[in-house]
This record gives sequence, structure tokens and C-alpha cells, in this order.
Amino acid sequence: MLNRLIKQQLGPSMCTAKWTNSTIHLGIGRTHSCHHPHPHEIPLSEINVDSSALHNTQHKKQVRKQMLEGVCPSECNYCWNIENAGGIGDRVLMSRKDGLREYLKIKNTSWDSNYDPTYLEISFSNVCNFACAYCGPEYSSKWHSEIKQKSYPNNYNGIHVEQIPDREQNPYIDAFWKYFPTVYKNLRVLRITGGEPFMSRHTEDLINFIKYNPNKKLTLIINSNLGVPAVLFDKHIQLLKTIKECVKKIEIATSGEGYKEKAEYVRDGLVYDYWRNNCDIVAQHFYLNIMCAYNIFSVTSFEHFLSDIKNIKNVKVSISAVRDPSFMSASVMPSGWINNMYEQLEFIKKHFSHETQERFKQVIAHASVKTNKTAELVSFIKEYDKRRNKNFAEVFPEYKFIIQQL
Repeated sequence: MLNRLIKQQLGPSMCTAKWTNSTIHLGIGRTHSCHHPHPHEIPLSEINVDSSALHNTQHKKQVRKQMLEGVCPSECNYCWNIENAGGIGDRVLMSRKDGLREYLKIKNTSWDSNYDPTYLEISFSNVCNFACAYCGPEYSSKWHSEIKQKSYPNNYNGIHVEQIPDREQNPYIDAFWKYFPTVYKNLRVLRITGGEPFMSRHTEDLINFIKYNPNKKLTLIINSNLGVPAVLFDKHIQLLKTIKECVKKIEIATSGEGYKEKAEYVRDGLVYDYWRNNCDIVAQHFYLNIMCAYNIFSVTSFEHFLSDIKNIKNVKVSISAVRDPSFMSASVMPSGWINNMYEQLEFIKKHFSHETQERFKQVIAHASVKTNKTAELVSFIKEYDKRRNKNFAEVFPEYKFIIQQL
């Protein structure tokens, strides 16, 4: 009922995240306000004048203008599609967190004004020791190196934006260190992502900034695959312990949506048991958020995975649908397999939060709109198996609709 009231208050087009949320990919000079629209370019000409253009780009201001005028921006069609199907879009869930006061403040702010985020997500680079199937060169240096040597069929995962190497001077990172102190005290959430943050030298710099500039209102979140070598993992756990009293909360967000060898197939570089043990270590000291990127490979082992993680101390589970690449979406599955997802929903209702349930209902709604992408999926699997020395048929014997075409 509350979500319906918030949707009514927002009207047909508003989402406060366009003002209050900022995700900035410093390695490629791109930004967006949530993970549904593709990141757009941050012009160097804008940050050279004002470092706050890392968040307040002219592009984003134009989209804000549309929202304020009752126009639904096309880049936000994920939420409109969910709502047209009778569901609750993420714009409602995200705006609910901002609250009425923030909404009224936005409504009384000119569309072309700068607005300080309360949620800031930063990626310093794509340096990463994993090359997950649904990821790509913009977020994984291993993917980038592989694509540089040889592209995939149909130019899958082509390099559209070149990374600024982590070892080189980066004007976006320079602008960040000018911008960050100006908004830090008003931040409620600071998230460090990547690549793999535990492999970036800038993560330690940011932790040290917090150490000498406490912010008791701040929730610090670090996205980690929890698969880095033990020496790096232990180093960062110890560093984070030193700032526990400097912030409101520390959360480690990791990813998983499959069980054992099925997870290792999709998340190339993962050793499931090592990851699972590190989840327990994190949960002893901090909050743990397991983010599930639900995809075509998740459908038959997801409940087993949920059963494995449900009793971890201080664990939260966040579920979203993989939509890009579209051939890895769960919507590619055979029609009868949707029953697996409804069974998983019943399991979630018994063991996880109402918000997790609502998120998974969105995933089901997305998967229910069937797409004919099997041929593209098969083409990818053939190449992926060859390059990564994997065997899809051995790991997923129940996926007959794919195996018969390999």
C-alpha cells in the first residue's frame, strides 16, 4: 500500500534518484543515477569548469527537466515497463528511501541547478581478477585483455570506451578528489565498486580519508567479489576494522546467484568454497549484502544457493535481473521453467525480507516476457567454453534446449 501511495505522489515520470543518486565510473568518465540506464559521458569540458559535473552533467539535467515536466525519459524504460505490467518499479523503491522531505526539496529546485547526492557510488578502475560471463571490458580488466587479443562473434563485449589505465594520471579521479570533500558530510551512503576495489590503490586512500574525517551518518559499502588473494582480503578487512567507529555502518556487498560449479562457470575466477568462507568472515565484523544478478544460468540452482546463504549472520539479499546481454536474461528460458522461479519466490517468502520478495517479483515479471535469443546464447557458450576451458554440458546437463544445439 505504501509503495502505491509513493507512486501516486511521484506521478507518472518522477524518480528522485536522478538527483540524489550518483554512480561515477572514473576509469571511463561515465555516470548514471541507477543501473538501469546505460552510463553517459562526463565531458571533460564540464568538469574542468566545475568538478560537480561528475554528477550534475548537462545530460542528466535535461533528463531531470523531462521528469519535472511529466515526461517519462526513454532511458528509464525499465521502470515504466515494470509498472505497465502491474508491478512496482525501482523508481518507487529508490524514491521511498529518499523520503518526502527530499522529494519536496527537489520539486522546489530548478532543473538546471546542481544537486548534491546523498548516495554516491564510485568506480576507480576496471582492475579485476574475475571475468564473469555477464560482465564486460568496462568493468573487468581480464575481459578487457581478452577482447583486446580477439573479439567474440558478433562483436559481443566490444570495447566501446577505452579505460584510462590505473597507473596513469586520470583527470576524472583528479576531479573526484576536488568534488568528494564538498559533498562528503551530506552523504548517507558511499559505495566503492570496480572492477575489484580490493585491488585498487585508491580504495585505501578513501578508507584513510574516512579515518581522519569521521561521518557518523555514513553507510560505507564496498562491492567485492571476495575472491582476491588472502593477503589482499585480510589487509582490507583489517583496514576497515580501523574505521568502524568513524561511520554509521560498514557493509560488504558481494555477488552470487548460482551454486557451486554452476556459479564458478558463470563467475569465471570464482572458487565457490573460498568465496563462501569469506562471506562468513565478513559477516563476523560487518554487514553482508549478497547481490544476485539473476540470469539464464541461475534458474535451476538458485534455490540451492539461497539455502546455502540464508543463515549467514547479518546477511541481506538483493536480487535484480540481468538484462544486458539480453541473451543471458532469464527470459530466454523455456516457458515451463517459470515454475522454478515461482517455487524460488515461495522459498524467499519464508526466509528473506519483504524487499527481497518485491525485487524478485520484478525479476519474474521481466523473465515472463519471452525473448528469442537462444541462438545468440548458444553462440556465446561455444566461444566461452573454448576460451575459458569450460564444459557447459557437464555443468548444466538439465539445459537440454541449449545442449542439443552445441
